[in-house]
Amino acid sequence: MTNPSDDLSRRSFLKASLAGAAVSLAKIPAATETKQKDQTTNPVSGGPSDDLTRMSIREVADLIRKKKASPVELTTACLARINQINPALNAFITITAEAALEQAREAEAEVQRGKWRGLLHGVPIALKDLFDTAGVKTTAASGVFKDRIPAEDAEVVRRLKTAGAVLLGKTNMQEFAFGGSSIVSYFGAVHNPWELSHIAGGSSGGSAAAVAAELCYGALGSDTAGSIRLPAAHCGIVGLKPTYGLVSTRGVIPLSWSLDHVGPLARTAADAALILHVIAGYDPQDITSEEMKVPDYAQALRANISSIRIGVPREFFFADLDPDIEAAMKNALSVLEKLTAGIRDVTLSANTMETLRDVIRAAEAFAARQPVPRRQHRGRRASFESRRGSPRRRRRPDRSP
Repeated sequence: MTNPSDDLSRRSFLKASLAGAAVSLAKIPAATETKQKDQTTNPVSGGPSDDLTRMSIREVADLIRKKKASPVELTTACLARINQINPALNAFITITAEAALEQAREAEAEVQRGKWRGLLHGVPIALKDLFDTAGVKTTAASGVFKDRIPAEDAEVVRRLKTAGAVLLGKTNMQEFAFGGSSIVSYFGAVHNPWELSHIAGGSSGGSAAAVAAELCYGALGSDTAGSIRLPAAHCGIVGLKPTYGLVSTRGVIPLSWSLDHVGPLARTAADAALILHVIAGYDPQDITSEEMKVPDYAQALRANISSIRIGVPREFFFADLDPDIEAAMKNALSVLEKLTAGIRDVTLSANTMETLRDVIRAAEAFAARQPVPRRQHRGRRASFESRRGSPRRRRRPDRSP
């Protein structure tokens, strides 16, 4: 576990992340899937990309549904790229090749029989290595959990499996998600696919690097203080931190229960929307889960935004910006101003919230890592699960008059 002082200035990373996210969003037309950087080029070697692994989830899903592409073919192509490129990136901790090919064969057989589960059916996806996977190591990039094998899947993993996704393996990360670089890992540092000497960002650095380097079509990450958005910005892809309570965190090794979020990383905004649609929704066994309507996120990307006003909180987020980032922000805002009903400066108590978040995160991270007295152990469950409390069904809100 890292020391809070080694947190590598997540505040600074957060500012850069927000700037990168704004630039990315400004470049995404509502009705199209804009490719990240030049998608004809391999981000690792600069050479040509593999046509299969370069495509978006939307594109390969359409091919799978029309039986023009095979889930086995897609999975084999991803595994080949992992075998070729992962030694340089160190994006994966565990590669579940045999299980992935079996899932791909099952998906292919279902599609051939006319059973199509949706846009993730047969699509290879990766998981940050703090999502519990039944029978597969889940380590949180820590030597403490290097041999930990959960008995059950995290809720989001279960939903991906139900949707027919092919799970390629577990991605590298900052140890226990406590940091913004993905350098501190029992399994070694993650490298940025666009420049191997640079960091991939953290703590979901392995997921971001894998998506950017076309080792998978999308991935799951977690975000407590920027851990999805930072690596997405560093690697030039899309990362989304969903509304708190929208996506279940049950079965996810915690950093801070009050602040943890689960969300997608993908190469396009539309792909992130497709993954979010599958993993979002109420989980009655998660005490942080809230009952919310889950809309069609991909369809929402095509909505008219001309009536939307955008608020820009300049205090805190714009302080001490690097000149290049500031220029990119101004450019992005000028584009957004033309597409919407306008931009207005707003005031948020961000400094206060940041201070409170730091205290809560540190306290809850400390509590989650505390050993549990021997009398509290039940079987071989990891100690943090007892701290969080056993899953239980919450009483639904009374909506009677």
